Amino acid sequence: MNAQTLRRLSFFILASSLALVPTARAASLEIAGYGGLTIPFYEQTFTVSLAPPTNVFPGVSIQQERPLSLNAKSGLILAGGATLYLGVVGIEARYDSATVDITSTPPLYTVTLSRPFPNFHFTLEPAPTVITITNLTPMSLNLKLRTPGPLRFFVSGGVSYLPDFQLAVQQKLDLSVAGIPLPPGINLGSLTATAVTRPEDPDKGHLGGNAGLGLQIQLGEHIALVGEARGFFFPKQVLTWQVSQQPGFVTLPSEVTNALAQQLQPIHFNPAYFHLVGGLAFTF
Repeated sequence: MNAQTLRRLSFFILASSLALVPTARAASLEIAGYGGLTIPFYEQTFTVSLAPPTNVFPGVSIQQERPLSLNAKSGLILAGGATLYLGVVGIEARYDSATVDITSTPPLYTVTLSRPFPNFHFTLEPAPTVITITNLTPMSLNLKLRTPGPLRFFVSGGVSYLPDFQLAVQQKLDLSVAGIPLPPGINLGSLTATAVTRPEDPDKGHLGGNAGLGLQIQLGEHIALVGEARGFFFPKQVLTWQVSQQPGFVTLPSEVTNALAQQLQPIHFNPAYFHLVGGLAFTF
């Protein structure tokens, strides 16, 4: 969906809402709340290389055998909306909050010692990686059509705006050496790489669209049970990294953290997703 199409759709929705104003006495207001799950339409795997720079520690060679992989999957949805209806036509404003669950496969390193150390090699595996990502929180303005009666079908669609979100990867420096973990209570510190979204086109990277359909079952004069399926579509977002470290027994040279930041390639994240939700709608 390009920017020109979005502008036309926004103008159409706003013009439709203005057309409802002169007959507002005949209008009704619906407030709805939803909860549910995202469908893993946007499941992705990101490979993040944490290979250390070479020649930082004389006599120590570190090779990365397995990169850190981040696996983005589905999560929970919470949403709310308000719709001004005139008959079967309505203007809907809604807010959605989608969590993204991310799991990881930890990296694995081989360490080889040489002069001035004895010749020796072993494997290193860092402690489990902690990954957090802020919610995807699109805000939308939609045109909504609904059939009359106690059993109502509806369709809606319009323009959505997706604010920035962040992805943080925290890697503790605690290691297992050849499969043997360090004694408990030893805190070597940790590294944190934080990625912030940067749209490929900043002028329109936040704008997208949404479309959905659903069913309402009237439970009373002013309350209905609601279920819907909806999709959100946005341009790809580019996540760029910054690396910092937290204090512990080990403080890495700045050359190491700077080299790690340079090696972390930007992630191209597709925030498009579908969800299935259910909830209640109240009419006033």
